[in-house]
Amino acid sequence: MTRPATTFSKSRFRRAVRWFAMEVIARLLFYSGVLYAIALGRRFFGCRRLIIPMYHRVSAAGATHEGAIVEMELGVPADRFREQLRVMAWFGRFVTLDEGLCHVRSPGRGTVIAITFDDGYRDNLEHALPVLARHGAPATVFPVVRSADGGRPLWWDELSYVLRGSAMDGATWQACCEAAPELRARHDARTDLGASRPALAGFLSDRLLPLPARRRDELLELLRARLAPAPEPPSRLYLDWGELRAMAHQGWEIGGHTIDHAVLTAEPAALSDEQIRESKRRLERELGSPVPSFAYPNNGFNDSVCGQVEYAGYRQAVTVEQGVNYFETDRYRLRRVPIGAERGFQLALKLALYGWVYR
Repeated sequence: MTRPATTFSKSRFRRAVRWFAMEVIARLLFYSGVLYAIALGRRFFGCRRLIIPMYHRVSAAGATHEGAIVEMELGVPADRFREQLRVMAWFGRFVTLDEGLCHVRSPGRGTVIAITFDDGYRDNLEHALPVLARHGAPATVFPVVRSADGGRPLWWDELSYVLRGSAMDGATWQACCEAAPELRARHDARTDLGASRPALAGFLSDRLLPLPARRRDELLELLRARLAPAPEPPSRLYLDWGELRAMAHQGWEIGGHTIDHAVLTAEPAALSDEQIRESKRRLERELGSPVPSFAYPNNGFNDSVCGQVEYAGYRQAVTVEQGVNYFETDRYRLRRVPIGAERGFQLALKLALYGWVYR
């Protein structure tokens, strides 16, 4: 029993050393001006590139996210988002996703940046849009049609509400597992999971994510009924149609993200095609303008799904695959740069390395 503990300790030590080394390197390169020089070279003289930062939520300045249960509740604070935008502006000009693809398909040089927000949270309007407006920067948001309609919350938000209001005793959790084989752990960790809401949320998210949307909703209903009534979700968590129209009028691009955030590779072909086509139709009807871009929910795409997106009339689609986009990049498999709560010097190093580490 001694050896595993020693190995774990050494592993943690090595990770701490690597983290410290990267922090020191990032700070040295940032404050010495090296990363700024690289950024300017990429912006004006490098080959044509499209960088697509990926966000979900932007929280109020100074937010600490205490009490968060699911990972999606950890939005980037607005003051940190402002710091990140200043660094991004070194590397390229801000454009919408549709404009960005036109850029890399045209002759010339330089980098553009198309900021994207998945899922259509209202904090994109409250906290992100004012910061972007001060930089004269548009962005692209991918709302879920059901959320814009004011319907059922997105599944991870519903899971958070259920767990937040649950009693979480071992017997009740055992009954849930017996009623739904998909929820069973592979070992006797159920009681341990039940002692921690974030741990249980992570476990359940892994189980629910790959399921067809209908089955996932059934399991959420089961959890709600068995674990105890949960508080009602906030009524203004997502952007509604009026707010999406207002954002479009301010230069934002609105893209498709399915009707109810279905993982398209988990659905029958007919249902995935309906999710793709109907979301485009509804968005264009509500907004009164074309919808050229699509984002695959939870990175659920393959050759068949990409073909459905193209056939539906979208000009491009983004994945969660990491990297930078060039002329030769498949327009229906565009790569993105996931952004968390990085400090400015950390983000500068990240953007400088993208294209080498993640091409």
